[in-house]
Amino acid sequence: MTISKQEQIELRAWASYWETQHARAKTQIEELKQELALKDATIKDLRQRLFGKKSEKHAPLPSEKDRGDGDDAPQRKRGQQPGCAGHGWTPRPTLPVVAEQHAPADGQSAYPQCGLPYRRTPALDEQSVVIEVQVRAYTRRITRCAYTRDPGCCCL
Repeated sequence: MTISKQEQIELRAWASYWETQHARAKTQIEELKQELALKDATIKDLRQRLFGKKSEKHAPLPSEKDRGDGDDAPQRKRGQQPGCAGHGWTPRPTLPVVAEQHAPADGQSAYPQCGLPYRRTPALDEQSVVIEVQVRAYTRRITRCAYTRDPGCCCL
């Protein structure tokens, strides 16, 4: 079979045309594959964010609470428990004690109506401790004297 020179040129032109079309199609396919991979990665990331493991723990559902572990006692909350004794204040036995005694002012030491003085009741005295830190540390013990009504007083 023989072909003319003109037909050979046309066939080579068609072959070159289809080779170019094939190269374009290959590059377009590669671009589309990269775009598809990027979109798949985005979908995977969004699904992981939406349905993946949560970083913040929530209370279990009521169906998850009753797993049959055998422990029916509720779990205690963290921190100081209600009804438990606290730690109290730290005793400072090495600090020197400065004793102060507070008595009522001059106008408050007697009943205003009859003028009879209050009677001191040492059993009801109150003590408070204040730890002061100044140039030197010491414990200041304040004793507040308690007074009761004089038996001869007729005031209400």
